Amino acid sequence: MYLRAKDGRVYQPALHSGKRSIESRNLNHAGLTKTRYVIGEKGVFKQGGTLKSELAGKISDRIQAGIRRDYHKGMDRVRRDVAKSGGRAGVGAQLRAIGHGFQRALRSDLVRSAFRKHENWRKAGVIESAAVRATAWVQQTRERADLVKELKDQAGSLNKANGERKVLHIHDEASQSGLKEFTDVMSKTEREGARTVFLGDRLQHQSVEAGKAFEQAQKHLPMNELTDIRRQKTEEAKGIVKDVLEGRHGEAMARPAIEVRVEQDKVRGKWEGRGELSEKDRQTMRAEMRGAARADNQHVVERIAKDYAALPQGERGKTAILTSTNADRRAVNDAVREQLKAKGELGRGKEFAVLEKKDMSEAERRAAAYDRGDVVKFTSAHRALNVEKGAEGRVVGKDDRTNRVSVELDGGRVVQMRGDLKGVEASREFKREFAEGDKIAFGKNDRESGFKNGDQGKVLEIRDKSLVVEMNGERRTVDLEKYRNIDHGYAMTSVKAQGQTVDRVMIHHNTESGRHGDRETYVNVTRARMGVKVYTQDVEKAKRQAGVKMDKETARPEREESRQERKGERRSAEREAPERKQAGKESTGSGKSKAGKEKEDELEFGAGR
Repeated sequence: MYLRAKDGRVYQPALHSGKRSIESRNLNHAGLTKTRYVIGEKGVFKQGGTLKSELAGKISDRIQAGIRRDYHKGMDRVRRDVAKSGGRAGVGAQLRAIGHGFQRALRSDLVRSAFRKHENWRKAGVIESAAVRATAWVQQTRERADLVKELKDQAGSLNKANGERKVLHIHDEASQSGLKEFTDVMSKTEREGARTVFLGDRLQHQSVEAGKAFEQAQKHLPMNELTDIRRQKTEEAKGIVKDVLEGRHGEAMARPAIEVRVEQDKVRGKWEGRGELSEKDRQTMRAEMRGAARADNQHVVERIAKDYAALPQGERGKTAILTSTNADRRAVNDAVREQLKAKGELGRGKEFAVLEKKDMSEAERRAAAYDRGDVVKFTSAHRALNVEKGAEGRVVGKDDRTNRVSVELDGGRVVQMRGDLKGVEASREFKREFAEGDKIAFGKNDRESGFKNGDQGKVLEIRDKSLVVEMNGERRTVDLEKYRNIDHGYAMTSVKAQGQTVDRVMIHHNTESGRHGDRETYVNVTRARMGVKVYTQDVEKAKRQAGVKMDKETARPEREESRQERKGERRSAEREAPERKQAGKESTGSGKSKAGKEKEDELEFGAGR
């Protein structure tokens, strides 16, 4: 029997109920009689031990069982009568129900009064009670183990049809799966005779690994698509998402934008009104504008931090700050902490050495990707290196030419490993101050500690080598000698935010940093239920960057005919190039090409595109 709670969880009562009674044979009667023990709130009581008392108990139990059986039969007849009468109980049915209830109570009282004095119930002694409780616990443990095994066997048999198991895999965030990962899932599905449901959004960020398998699979697999806007609850938020879906990324970014361009306006004022500029002046101006844009980005970060800190504490937990790069994420985190310190919301702090995982694709996994001081953890054993699984070390040198990395293990031994060696995890080590009241984010899945990549918490207490953190209303301890992949959690990158939902989003769009494009814009604005704000140092440039197509190219074998066609096109273009160049000079009336003439005429007051 199973019970389903209101929250949807299913329970098997026998697994959660304690054993309340046991029986013990009496050796003084050659084992023919039994003593029954009942564990109650007021102690352990026993009954039996003599032929008279046991006979009275058995008769009482049988009569009680008969009373219950008769009662259930009578109530079944009442229910049938009620059903026949259209849901209303007639007078006869009501009288029968009352009669059954009265009969049950009367017979029960008669049984109790007739047999109670012969059943011989009495309270067990202290030592006997302890022995009974211990025996009950052992029996209960065995019965639960047998029940769990039975339930597992039952679940296995329910999953079988025609001798095969029915298995369903659900692959979430499938758009971020590389071709190899996607193929592995498909192969496992085929081997098990299972089915796999791929969940994802083809407009969101694509995989770091090679290939765009999720988008290609949609051309060949049955697909269901959600077209309605469900997450957004306000007209403002829905309008921004609609703009993005219809290709108006610039409008979606500009509508909620807050622009901060103090330093750029100073440079613009310096160069305006100077008339025609020489090429050297234009280069100087562009360099100054780029420097001013970087300086303005710091003002943007400070504005975000000020607005975030001004929110009530309850609203901060429902607000996400999104940015493009880890450098900007750290800058925003530091600025927010300064604001919270000024408000007195952060307590005493302490500096710890923490890790940030270096995400390297298969193509990037070379010696050049490692840096001196990186912390290396071997997630697999490597017999050739005599390294066990779980061993840690630090990069002390590398040779990009031979693709070799020198790693000094904890014991002082140095091993030479290949830069593309699998089963190796590399992380950067850096110092971070954490204070009581800080919001932190976890950056790595770890089965031993139970922390997952993307988890967040609030620091409650700073200890010597650990943090006490509140996570979902629960106090948990982070041992920083075993788990060091944490950082401040006020801001996150767009890629990290994919799959999350909050009430409000504050988007930091630094026009001078990051690979901005349509996918980042889509992910950022669709995280919010209620509202979106965009903070940038250049709205016009942000509008242009917001809609840049960021689709990955797919690698496939090229037909020989295609290669020959393109080779012929290149040769033809090379032959025509001198003629086109001369024609361009003649059309401008100067010794310069048309493109060179346009570049000379252009006077751009924005940062380089």
